[in-house]
Amino acid sequence: MGLSNIMYDLISSWHIGKGSKYDKKGNYDLAIKHYYLALEYHRKTAPKERPTGIEEMLAWSYAKLNDFVKAKIYAENALAIYLRYQDENKPKDFFSESANRMKKLLKDIENIKS
Repeated sequence: MGLSNIMYDLISSWHIGKGSKYDKKGNYDLAIKHYYLALEYHRKTAPKERPTGIEEMLAWSYAKLNDFVKAKIYAENALAIYLRYQDENKPKDFFSESANRMKKLLKDIENIKS
């Protein structure tokens, strides 16, 4: 891993932290802005499908803003990544639990829309 990749990872992590901070304060628009920046820097150093949780954070923030169209898009993206990495022999592994959170969010979105 080169120095530029390390820098991109650090910047991505910093934006995740800022986004989480704004999310906890209820400032979802700024949280989303930082999550997008985190995703942008993350994609400079890693394959698109590498799990980071950023898509999940975007899904939750959009859901909190009642933007269920975008929430669904990011929840589906996150779910696809988590399902690729989960260990079906360990139902309590990180990716299985993350996939279950996204399945629940998607179900809640469908219930709200109907």
